[in-house]
Amino acid sequence: MLSLRTLTTADMNQARCLWEECFEDSSAFLDWYFEHRFQAKDGLGLFSNGLLLSSLHLSPRKVRIRKHTYPSAYLIALATKPAFRNQGLAKKLLTYALRHLAANNIFFTFLMPFNLQFYTRLGWGIYCQHELYRIPFLTIEDSHPNFSLFSAESDYHLLEKIYNNWEKKFDGALIREQNDWECLLKDHFMDGGKVWVLSNKDLEPAAYALTLTKANQEKLFIRELAYTHPSLGKDLLRQLSVDNPQNALVWIAPEKSNLPPSFLPVKTLPMILGRITNLQKALETLVYPPIDFQATLEVSDPLLPENNGIYQLNLKEGQMRILKVPTADVQIRCSIGALTRLITGSAFPGDEQLNKELEIISPELLPSLQALFPKAINYINEYF
Repeated sequence: MLSLRTLTTADMNQARCLWEECFEDSSAFLDWYFEHRFQAKDGLGLFSNGLLLSSLHLSPRKVRIRKHTYPSAYLIALATKPAFRNQGLAKKLLTYALRHLAANNIFFTFLMPFNLQFYTRLGWGIYCQHELYRIPFLTIEDSHPNFSLFSAESDYHLLEKIYNNWEKKFDGALIREQNDWECLLKDHFMDGGKVWVLSNKDLEPAAYALTLTKANQEKLFIRELAYTHPSLGKDLLRQLSVDNPQNALVWIAPEKSNLPPSFLPVKTLPMILGRITNLQKALETLVYPPIDFQATLEVSDPLLPENNGIYQLNLKEGQMRILKVPTADVQIRCSIGALTRLITGSAFPGDEQLNKELEIISPELLPSLQALFPKAINYINEYF
């Protein structure tokens, strides 16, 4: 007999054993994660006679969508015992998780996909695309006088000030709180990472880079780079290159990072996927420009049938009202994944990326849709 429920403290040992069975993280990481980062109340499990077959962790976060902040959850560590895979258990658990979040007034959730197609066919849409750079060795006449190594795990405030300034340029980003910072640095140093800080001419910390050197790999991976001014970000990249002449620099950067022409992205990667849990709640909660708009929208959701159907949209004085109706002349038709991309701005009406998932039956609506859902630049750089 299968059952779905929130984990309890009595399930924590099974949750850790399932992680160890499915992932390759160190014992030191798991000791820290299960003691300091993960709480049973944020876990969901699918059980059979008390045996945990599949689990999922919901990490509570605050995310910004189009410059406005909303409660969210980062879905991590979806795992199923190897002997019980290919039976649809993960799909059952994901459905339960989305309904659990919707019941708690969380209309949007996100994850880093282990398999892009697995999630997009279940209704997730791309939220953040990052650009992979392989940065050539850069020469510099003199070392920057205000370039230093930072190593204090507990004192994150220096980095937080830079990050908070830097992330404001994105339409959608993660709002990091104290525990997020402490866990990020703990994980980074546990992996053997370093933190480099660059100060400006007034000796104020103004840029930082989290770097990792992988064993037996001649490259320096920049896990995160943030700065108060683009010129300081470029200065920091140059200094990292000079100080690591044996290593190629690899950086998975936000889109539109405004790097010098000699820095060309190797490819664009869909790093974070987003998902609407409750369509009506999502559309009524978002903030819109002050225009009037009426349309009839039909949405298909492969995982949550309660989101399927026809909706009458009425936007007036910045307030969206949604009415689900049994039948109407449909003017717009799209998948729940395409709608996720529209509300987050990772794609926009008329974008070729949405050709197969968004049908504008009434083309006169296109200018209004583009005003409601313009392109945005989003950035989330979290691994757990």
